[in-house]
Amino acid sequence: MFRIGQKVVCVRNFPVGQEVRYSTGARSNKIQIGSVYTIREVDTRAVHLHGVACVRLVEVVNDVQQTTVGPWERGYPATSFRPVVERGSETGMAILREILERESHQDRVSARAMLSSDKS
Repeated sequence: MFRIGQKVVCVRNFPVGQEVRYSTGARSNKIQIGSVYTIREVDTRAVHLHGVACVRLVEVVNDVQQTTVGPWERGYPATSFRPVVERGSETGMAILREILERESHQDRVSARAMLSSDKS
């Protein structure tokens, strides 16, 4: 399950009008495959109708409609998204390179010292 504030990528297109909703009404904004969004809300109220939770996104706000269960903003099926896997920062990679170089240098120094002591 997703959490509020989590970055997700859209992995599935669906026709406008197929969003998770309680009733017909205004069309929602279309999302695009490959686009990255931020979870604003996870709503499980429609699971019994659609079999899946819906998510609402920071970057996409749909109109709120009056329904038989009260005000409802259309959301998107959680199954249409996957978590974004963040790569290590460039700073992190620089630190790893520095450690690797330092260890490699120390190994070379140790090997030279061992070779020198063997010749004596």
